[in-house]
Formats: sequence, C-alpha cells, structure tokens
Amino acid sequence: MKTCRKGLHRYSDELTRCPECVKVAKKAYNLANQDKIRSQNKQKYDKNAESRRTTSNIYRRNNMDSVLETNRRWRANNVKHCQDYHSSYYIVNKEKINICSQHWSKLNKEHLQQLNKKWNIKNKEHKRSTNKHWIQNNKDRCNTSTAKRRATKLNATPKWLTQDQLEQIAEFYTLAHHISKQTGIKQNVDHVIPLQGEEVCGLHVPWNLQVIPAVDNLSKGNRLNL
Repeated sequence: MKTCRKGLHRYSDELTRCPECVKVAKKAYNLANQDKIRSQNKQKYDKNAESRRTTSNIYRRNNMDSVLETNRRWRANNVKHCQDYHSSYYIVNKEKINICSQHWSKLNKEHLQQLNKKWNIKNKEHKRSTNKHWIQNNKDRCNTSTAKRRATKLNATPKWLTQDQLEQIAEFYTLAHHISKQTGIKQNVDHVIPLQGEEVCGLHVPWNLQVIPAVDNLSKGNRLNL
C-alpha cells in the first residue's frame, strides 16, 4: 500500500493514481465546466441520434414488459412532475394534439368504440355522477338538445303509421322499462338507423327500433352499425 501525494488516502501499489483523489478531481472539474460538458454531450448525442434511436427501439421491443413496468413505477413516484409536464405540453401543443387525436379517432372508430364501452361499464358510478353534475350546470344546453331530439323524432314519425304500429312503438318502451326493472341494467330504445345519422337518417317506426343496454346505446351514438 502507498500513500497519495496529498497524504490523505492509501491505495494499492498496483495502481498508478489514487482513486479517491481522482474522484475529487473529476467532481471539481465537472462543477467548473458544466456548460462545456453539457455541450460536448449534446454534440455526441446528436451525432449518434439515429444509432441510439435504433438501439433503444430494439431494446424496447425485446424488453417491453420490463420497460412498461419501469415507466409505471417512475410515473407513480413522480405524479406531480408528470401532471405539470403534460399540462405545459398540452398548452403549447394544443392544436397539434387535437388534430392528431381527431385523425386517430377517424382511423380507429371501432377500437375507440370498444374502449369507450369498456370504460363506461367499468366506471358506471363515476360516469353517472359526472353526467349528473354536467346536466345541473348546463340545463340550458340540455333543454336545447332535448327539444331538438323531440322535434327530430316528431318529424321522423310518418303520418301514415297505423294505430297498431304506433302501439308497437309504445310496446318497445314498455319492454325496455320492464327489462330494466327486472335485471337492474338500464335499457334504452335505440334506432337501428339513427334519426340524426352522419350519412343516413332513419324513421321512428317499429321496424327501426330495438331494445339494448344504455351503455351500448351511449357508445353507439349516431353511428349506423351494420
């Protein structure tokens, strides 16, 4: 064993420099040259960006479960940081995010519909509470929407329907109420071809009605599912 030049540490005879002194010297250099080191690292990163990206993608594909778990743990331990970052990013890139979101939604309508359906089933109480709160704070908009739909339904009910056919329509609503009461699962009378469809509008007639769970009806919206 030998002693370093400063006489502070002892280290192996096989080494040419004192490890502890090297650590101290490196730390002092890094503190004194932070901007220079940062610039050098950035240059190295930019120079090898494509190679790093390829290596990173390969690692992610081969270790997907491990990467997801690591990311999940990090987010759980840095909730406030994530919230602040996403909020600031959204403010700066709001228009870009909305365009990308709309484009993705158009390309993944069926997938998005299934996701909404699963979320609605899993979060019934939360959705009910949120809807109730929204309705209380937006009564004018709700009244407008209800009036519009009522008018649409009236216009979509042909005058040539017979009394028997009108009674058949009423039976659908009676059936929906009966099933809801028996099963505890709210049912809606749905128009197979929506009254206010995006491409075609249906009629309020018996052969265009069906009883389905309210969750399915909400996820269906004004889309025509064939």
